[in-house]
Amino acid sequence: MILITNNFVEKCAGLRRNEVTKLNHGDVNLENNTLFIRETKFRKSRLLPIKKSTASALSKYIQAKRDAGNSVSDRDALFLNRIGKRISSKAFSHTFIRLTRLTGIKTVPSATHSRPRLHDLRHALLSGHESAKSLNKA
Repeated sequence: MILITNNFVEKCAGLRRNEVTKLNHGDVNLENNTLFIRETKFRKSRLLPIKKSTASALSKYIQAKRDAGNSVSDRDALFLNRIGKRISSKAFSHTFIRLTRLTGIKTVPSATHSRPRLHDLRHALLSGHESAKSLNKA
């Protein structure tokens, strides 16, 4: 389930990690393909359109949670850690680092440092960097 979390960030216009970890089931509207992003960095909220492929992946993820016996009511956390609690921002970042090592990703072309960071992906997606365009097509 952690893999979908990182894939989700890539596909959703570069959400900040705190925006992802704060998502509840009630913030997801699969009928309209939108996410309600609550209290962002500047304490504003926004409605974010998502692609059909992202909505489909979220639908499968939610069904897998339901099948595993997890609650999926509106106030429940969308993304969970291994023990069934809301995933923390720190755990989310550690998972990203672990996945970049497993996949062999060593650098981000737009970065000024040696190892990729989750925030680099956000900036690449929002700036339309060529390396990120392929991530956002599916």
